[in-house]
Amino acid sequence: PGVMQATLESGSAGAAEALASLGVEVPVESFVSENPPIEGTDPSTGEVWEVVAPPSASVEVLAKFQRGNPEAAVEVIDVPELPEEIPPLPEGEITANFVQISETNFDQEDLRATHVTFFVPKSWLLENDIHPWGVSFNRYDEDDDSWQAFRGKRVREDENFVYYTATPPGFSLWAVSGRSSVDPVQFRVDDLS
Repeated sequence: PGVMQATLESGSAGAAEALASLGVEVPVESFVSENPPIEGTDPSTGEVWEVVAPPSASVEVLAKFQRGNPEAAVEVIDVPELPEEIPPLPEGEITANFVQISETNFDQEDLRATHVTFFVPKSWLLENDIHPWGVSFNRYDEDDDSWQAFRGKRVREDENFVYYTATPPGFSLWAVSGRSSVDPVQFRVDDLS
């Protein structure tokens, strides 16, 4: 997958027509390279990206605030199994783990954006026949009592793990899951007025 991603980035991702054709079959976000946010103040907007997850967490969380908040943090708790009152993930999703992410010393309304890096063991991908671009970071929406999937963007790997990123809208119960194929290209529009 790493070689394929590098090839697509250097070839198709730079050619608009090829990118458009391939994008009909595979979500473009899966293979177009990412410029991740960098901790610190954006000189053009004054907004501040801060690392808010503890170093020992199973995910890395960056949060962007209108103004810096050095006290901002998130608590990351591994959840061994899905609580009974929560509906299961959609059919076909194979769960790697659940994690509860909760804000500390700030309100979700203070957030301008989030950027999460999570990882899965390579052994889990192989044992469950998970497609390398079929990994999701799923947020449980308490208001709708449903799961919202944020397809993970594969960004790197090491000897034991494959790392993905997602840009979720906030914090709650999350599930890292995968499927054996890449979802068809979909569009979603929220909060139109």
